[in-house]
Amino acid sequence: RRLFLIGCCLVLPVRALLTACFLSADYPMLQTLVVCQLLDGLGMGLWDPLLVLITRDITESTGCFNLAFGCLRVVFSAGAFFSSLISGQIAQQLGFSLGFAFLVVIGFLALLLAVAFPETSPR
Repeated sequence: RRLFLIGCCLVLPVRALLTACFLSADYPMLQTLVVCQLLDGLGMGLWDPLLVLITRDITESTGCFNLAFGCLRVVFSAGAFFSSLISGQIAQQLGFSLGFAFLVVIGFLALLLAVAFPETSPR
């Protein structure tokens, strides 16, 4: 499960980096969106089942699965809200490439956390 977590977190900065590069070059907007949405679907398609499995592993036999899963959802939603808010402000003030560069940095921070995260799968 740890490798899937690292893979999901790796998609985030790669997608943001590709978007920043595509937007700074003369690529058609439709092709840029299709490539980035494909990567987004790949990463996010694994997030939900993976998050359920990791939460189950961590809270096994504690009776706190729903509480822990709800808290994780709140944290993920807050992260999505604030990253969109901040990157939107950066993009509006300094340009889209720098807005996506901010998302690359945040994505690499998430990747570092995923690499440091221990394996939760029962042996």
